Amino acid sequence: MRIGILGGMFNPIHYGHLVIASEVKDRLNLDKIIFVPAGKAPHKRAKRATPDERYEMVSLAIKENSSFEVSPIEVERSKIAGRPTFTLETIREFMKIYGKEGKIYFIVGLDEMLKISTWKEPHKLLELCKFVVVTRPGYDSGKLDKRIASKVMMLQVPGLEISASDIRKRIRAGKPIRYLLPQSVEEYIRKKRLYS
Repeated sequence: MRIGILGGMFNPIHYGHLVIASEVKDRLNLDKIIFVPAGKAPHKRAKRATPDERYEMVSLAIKENSSFEVSPIEVERSKIAGRPTFTLETIREFMKIYGKEGKIYFIVGLDEMLKISTWKEPHKLLELCKFVVVTRPGYDSGKLDKRIASKVMMLQVPGLEISASDIRKRIRAGKPIRYLLPQSVEEYIRKKRLYS
């Protein structure tokens, strides 16, 4: 089985994330994509949506696509451990779940890949699974360390000029967010009064 793992804060999830997942699944002929909302991420400051709320928004966003799943693995681990979660631990857990028959592709944006030296044991992580690095508008793949670049698969995907931080700013400013994310996620944000 060929599994794509797409981790992130998803604060909130939006169409940019969904396009990336769909493109990578199609182009690499993956069996499924598993979205993994971060619990307490080591590099991000706390925002207004809790890990459980972000998990719920991802669930709503992907519910109509049978090739997409969401895993609570990091949300649950951060609750139990009371500390930030690390990608290395997550990949090891998925390797246990899917065994030797499973081939894991870890999907990451170029913006995050450029910071991989700050991750926990990045060289060990690069040995465990195949990294699929997707382009992001405004980021230069030429800035990626050449030793790391030789170990990853770069994929040019349609770049939507949507970011979670911009969505949060728009909500705070009372601007519309329709067409930037699924309607079910927008309704959840309004109902919970997130980011305002």
